[in-house]
Formats: sequence, C-alpha cells, structure tokens
Amino acid sequence: MQRKLENCNERLIIMDDAPKHGVLLWLNQKANGYQYLLAFCDEGVIWGRVEEDKIVFPKKSVQPLFLDLTLQEVRLFGKNGELYLWKTEDGFHARSIHIKKTDEDPTWSYQHNEQYYLWGHKVQDIENGFTCLQEGKQGMRHVVPIQVKDSQDLKLVVRHFLTQEGFEPLRVVTSRLVDICE
Repeated sequence: MQRKLENCNERLIIMDDAPKHGVLLWLNQKANGYQYLLAFCDEGVIWGRVEEDKIVFPKKSVQPLFLDLTLQEVRLFGKNGELYLWKTEDGFHARSIHIKKTDEDPTWSYQHNEQYYLWGHKVQDIENGFTCLQEGKQGMRHVVPIQVKDSQDLKLVVRHFLTQEGFEPLRVVTSRLVDICE
C-alpha cells in the first residue's frame, strides 16, 4: 500500500504550563476544540469524550480511575489538533500540535494519515454513548467514547509527520491522534 504524502499544515508548540498536579482540571480548561481523550495509566487505558468543553467519562465504573498518581500520558485530540501530556521523573510535560494559522509556518515538511484497528469485540453499550469492548478469554477491555455498531471495523486515525534533512530519506518525527471511526 502506497501512502499519500501531503504538504504539512500543522505546527508544534511546546507548552510551559503543564500542571504539577490537578491534571484533569488543567485538561478541562484546555478541552475546547478537542473531541476525545485517551490516557494511559498504571492500571490500563482510559477513554473520555469532550462535551460542551468538558471531559466526560463512562458513568459506570468499567475503566480505571483518572488519577494524577497513576497517570503516565494523556492525549486530548480531534481533527484540528492534539494536546499531549506525559509524565517523567521531573513531573508532567506538554506539547500541542494544531492546524497552523495562515501566517504561521508548518513545523514539518509532510504528513500522512494511517488507520489502526482497535482491538476488542462489542460487549455492551454503556450509558452516555460509550461502548465496552473486550478481547479474548483474559477479559482485557476498554471503553471507547462512541457508540459502536460493528467493533470489527473500529479504527483509530493517526497522523504522522515527516521531515528530511540533507540527503537523508524522509522519516517520521512524531505522530498525533486525529479521530476514531468505523
């Protein structure tokens, strides 16, 4: 499969206001313009959705709790950009990638999208538009922030950014999440 490269129209910003604590409060303040949240913590994966500029989670307790202590990384994302927050031994750090304004230069040369299948078979619809997916006999599950018709076709859209220096080949320098689709 040949990938279609497009000229990049997005820009990277290193954020200097990453929280020391109160990550969920900080993310809610930044949620405007994003659609979904994907977080990785010590206990597993946490999905959320942005509604009216506030992050909502499934009402039933079927995924780990969102706690600063166990949080490893978080992505607030949508078609127009992504806010990425990650933890190191020095605390939290953040960056955003967004569609550039007319007077801004893109950070990279090219971009292309890929779709990755999300694992799991539909187990049940959860209240407020979430769907629980489960994989295998071990019962690994995650709760995606959309209502799923056929979990076999559920995909995560990822945008890769590429650059080239001198005579080196093009290489992917970073990626961001864009959408969830069936």
